[in-house]
Amino acid sequence: MYDISANSDVVIQVLIAVIIIGMFLNLRSSTKLYGGIIGKAVRLFGLGTLFITLSIIEHLLVTFLVIDNTLGIAIAQEIMDLVGLALLGLGFSQLVSATKS
Repeated sequence: MYDISANSDVVIQVLIAVIIIGMFLNLRSSTKLYGGIIGKAVRLFGLGTLFITLSIIEHLLVTFLVIDNTLGIAIAQEIMDLVGLALLGLGFSQLVSATKS
């Protein structure tokens, strides 16, 4: 593991928090433009993408040895991937139901 001081860990955590908050606010403002089923599908796409992005960021931090790879982190990554894929699937099903009606 790299010899990183506690200050740089805090900086990394703050940057990740800023990314997450920025994605959530952008998702919230963009889905207000759409209404009904399309807006719901776009919201589900955004949330699914957010979970998958969090999993990728966590994987990169583990790969570059910024954080230790533990069983809890591995399980959290898999859960975030599954939740993200489930939300993307729900978003696509909402989009299909919008095209049928």
